Amino acid sequence: MRRCFALFVTMAILLSVIGCGKAKEEASSPDQKESAQAGSRETSQKETEKQTDHSEKPIRVLMVIGGHLGDGQSTDTVYAAVKEVVEAKGGELIAAECSDASLFESYMMDGAASGENDLIIAPFAALQEATELAAKEYPDQKFIGYDVEYSYDGKNANVVSFRGRSCEGGFMEGVTAALLTTSGAEGTNPEKVVGFVGGGENPAIQDFLFGFIDGVKYIDTEIDVKYSFVGNWDDIAIGKELGITQIEAGADVIYTTCGTASYGTAAALVESGGYCLGCGGDFAALTAESQPDISRIFISSDMNSYDKIIAGAVEDYMNGTLEFGKHYEVG
Repeated sequence: MRRCFALFVTMAILLSVIGCGKAKEEASSPDQKESAQAGSRETSQKETEKQTDHSEKPIRVLMVIGGHLGDGQSTDTVYAAVKEVVEAKGGELIAAECSDASLFESYMMDGAASGENDLIIAPFAALQEATELAAKEYPDQKFIGYDVEYSYDGKNANVVSFRGRSCEGGFMEGVTAALLTTSGAEGTNPEKVVGFVGGGENPAIQDFLFGFIDGVKYIDTEIDVKYSFVGNWDDIAIGKELGITQIEAGADVIYTTCGTASYGTAAALVESGGYCLGCGGDFAALTAESQPDISRIFISSDMNSYDKIIAGAVEDYMNGTLEFGKHYEVG
């Protein structure tokens, strides 16, 4: 059985300085030529520092969001953390919110074509294809992707990506689900069945699922894991429908990694008396005042640290020390 263990990756940071000056040829003596070359090298170094160190000029960052802000989940926390870092340097962070996947490419292309954005942040695998197209079309534009892994085999030299090891959080939620469903606690049933409802069926969400299954099986190999995918992050109705289907199949604990659609699955569990496990935000806290019944059944939430990771990457970029053309796995 595959086990998912914690792995912490230290990110190596490399400052690349490229000389771009050329000594003038007018000097008529060796001493004059040497002096001219030295002056040119000094000018070149200053120009390079100006290009790679953004600490002395305002920065403009565009964050293209495949969805919307305001749901209190990970996109909100990343946006807030980056905003604080950027504005501390007198810069500006712009959010471009788009729930229509057919428009992702145009949003990304427009952001790169404008020439106004020093850096474009593209979260999640849903924006990967659009980002790769824009990165190829505009090689001087810099991009940061997170919760996604890019390929750097001869391409994406102007992109850097970060992905948390989602299987680790999934594993812990699997352990929690297995312990609860076999506990005999109020709201559980005798059947050894738990559920998983994901948003998009992509590698990042599948990583949560695989970790979850490993965690469940670590406790009891006889527990059955039902799983399904909403296909997006916002459809509460489908989230509830999938929850009902899994509940009817015997699930009394369901792990949701489907964003806002998680509230639909949770609503189904409120009606059945079961329990929910969240992902990407503290769902119990988010619903404590507005939906106390849902807050009560969210007994655990798997939360990442993308706010710290991406804010740190943006700060490194402003200091001229962020290396592009690399992927980082973060435990």
